[in-house]
Amino acid sequence: MLQKVRSLVHKKSFRNSLWIISERIFQALVSFILTILTSRYLGPANFGMLDYGATIVSFFAVITKLGIDNILVNELLKHRNIEGAILGTSAILRLASSFLSILLIIILVLVLENDSPLIIVTTVLQAFSLIFQALAVPESWFQSRLESKYVSIAKAISYSIVSSYKAFLLITNKDVTWFAVSNVIDFALIAGVELVLYKKKNGPRLSFDKKWAKRIIDQSRHFIISGLLVLIYTQIDKIMIGSMLGSRSLGLYSAALKLCTIWSFVPEAIISSAKTIIFSLKQSKNNYLIRLKQTYFIVFWGCSFVAAIITLCGPLLINVVFGEDYSDAVTTLQILVWFMPLSQLGAARNIWLISENLSRYAKRFAAYGVVVNIGMNAILIPIMGINGAALATVITEVITCFIAPLFYKETRKGASLICSSLC
Repeated sequence: MLQKVRSLVHKKSFRNSLWIISERIFQALVSFILTILTSRYLGPANFGMLDYGATIVSFFAVITKLGIDNILVNELLKHRNIEGAILGTSAILRLASSFLSILLIIILVLVLENDSPLIIVTTVLQAFSLIFQALAVPESWFQSRLESKYVSIAKAISYSIVSSYKAFLLITNKDVTWFAVSNVIDFALIAGVELVLYKKKNGPRLSFDKKWAKRIIDQSRHFIISGLLVLIYTQIDKIMIGSMLGSRSLGLYSAALKLCTIWSFVPEAIISSAKTIIFSLKQSKNNYLIRLKQTYFIVFWGCSFVAAIITLCGPLLINVVFGEDYSDAVTTLQILVWFMPLSQLGAARNIWLISENLSRYAKRFAAYGVVVNIGMNAILIPIMGINGAALATVITEVITCFIAPLFYKETRKGASLICSSLC
């Protein structure tokens, strides 16, 4: 047994996951403390306003990234001799998309919120983070080499500085617009440190290649559409709550959602590291399927265990973290947290879709999610308020994860693989 543990620790994939998880634990701990202080300081209304702007920006972040993150690691593994062209082309495509997205965000908020100047300002300020998100392509290069420790270092440095900035805002009693700038600083620092480390590791010179631009867009377009659709069905509830119930209700819902996702770094780290290994095992059918099923099992049941704890401790968590002003979010938290096992399982399934060249189905599953989620929210929010939105999210995840794949012959095998791995 001891020998097996030693063997596991010395595996590069394990060390890679450990770096990612360590960085995320550090980030989660600091974020947990700052979330308590910030949410109490801003109150549900301003907290909801800030999250409203972040939600709008997140829609365009999917467009900015062009779905490239989903295929970049796989392409780098297959084409080591032209890594510079792949990375450089990806960065330029994403950078061009980020400028267009910022322009569209400005137009959108001016039209939708012309009588709310504070919402306009906080949203536009957050939009500039898209430029720096576009430049963070070295992350995929480090992932492809199982060297995520460098990405972890970049994020840890960035988060330390941003946390100090937020602490300064709290001490000096700054208004909500100052908090909107924090995301811009965060992504700017991450991109900057990643590029410096990439250069120090003698990463290949970045260049642009028209041929690769067409290839990348062709392969990632399914994920652009599916990513946007997924974002719609995971974020549309916030837009609908904000318009139907107001900023305070959105603040309560956002608080519950933050507690649901604050620990998501663990399954995300597992999926991130497993992705590289599973891609490399594609030619070895048995090992490939075994590792895939192991990933499904660990992600789903691990998330379910945490969700059960949060459900039981919901009242205590809300009271300790956010205070009595957020007490109406307890039931919402206890319902909403169960979307996490399903959501992360769906993220792990994307590995199989990419490996089997079935990426086109990702957008179809997401399309079902959009229709179901909007319909369920329209029905349940007027009846159950923010609890209805939480229930709609869980129902949507069940349908996209287990039911939608059964509609297509090619993806039924994937659904069967998921079900068998969970037993």
